Amino acid sequence: MKKWFAGLTVLLILLVTCLYIFIPGKLAVSRIIAINATRNGALRCLSDKANWEKWWPSKDSTLTKGLATDQDIFVFNGYTYRITQRLFRGFDLLIQSGDNKMESRITMLPISVDSVSVEWECMLVPGLNPVKRLLDYRRAVEISNNLADLLERLRGFLEKKENIYSISIEQTRVKDTLLVTAKNISQKSSSMPLVYGLIKNLRDYISSQGAEETNYPMLNIMALDSTHFETLVAIPVNKELKGNAIISPKRMVPGNILVTEVRGGKYSINHAMGLLENYIDDYQKSRIAIPFESMVTDRSSETDTSQWVTKIYYPIIR
Repeated sequence: MKKWFAGLTVLLILLVTCLYIFIPGKLAVSRIIAINATRNGALRCLSDKANWEKWWPSKDSTLTKGLATDQDIFVFNGYTYRITQRLFRGFDLLIQSGDNKMESRITMLPISVDSVSVEWECMLVPGLNPVKRLLDYRRAVEISNNLADLLERLRGFLEKKENIYSISIEQTRVKDTLLVTAKNISQKSSSMPLVYGLIKNLRDYISSQGAEETNYPMLNIMALDSTHFETLVAIPVNKELKGNAIISPKRMVPGNILVTEVRGGKYSINHAMGLLENYIDDYQKSRIAIPFESMVTDRSSETDTSQWVTKIYYPIIR
């Protein structure tokens, strides 16, 4: 009996010793993933708290069960995640399960122009009690698996450009290379009568030259200074024209161009233009000419700006 008890005691001592040998005093949990997105675009997107709810697994997710409770606290597999700080390169989050709290950090580092490395790490300090030490180790494994699932979910979200830029952006080649243009400089921002007056002049000239329009009228309005605005309109044509005293020909370089379609008035158009600027900066593309609006909707007859359809074109080098 004494030998059996002594053997059991030795076995327990060995098991406890193994716990302290194989489970270190600090448990580092780290998951890293590569995502096809720019770092600036990803950070800007995730800086909007509402976007976290868009990619965080919901209770109906086929990936795993979770629930977004509000814009700062999220629940996933029995753990809560609270965004505590936004950093230059990422975010700090507090992970909690019951009374157990762990600080974690998401760090984003660029791999190349169009890809980013995302690391999610945290540190657990196991208790001295052998039972708690074993439970803490199990908790570290659970958190590691959770972080892997969450990062996969994040990758699926960020690799869709429309999730980052809120618009669909296509890079294509310039097709309409031959244009005729007319412009006006005024002390007030352009009105539709002024714009369509210039368009009528262009159409009359195109007709007089036996040419045809090949696409919708184009518009660019630029503030020259605090009191003067330049309104430039253009119409693509099917052959090269010489122009006259008020109409100028223009040949576009048949290079690369970014395209997006917008529904709405000037606010929506200007907002989309700003998003295109972000895209160009994020992907380090070079501008080669001014952007312009292709007015799909005849704005002179459609007064409801919510019904306007506009294609925005932005010429780039690459």
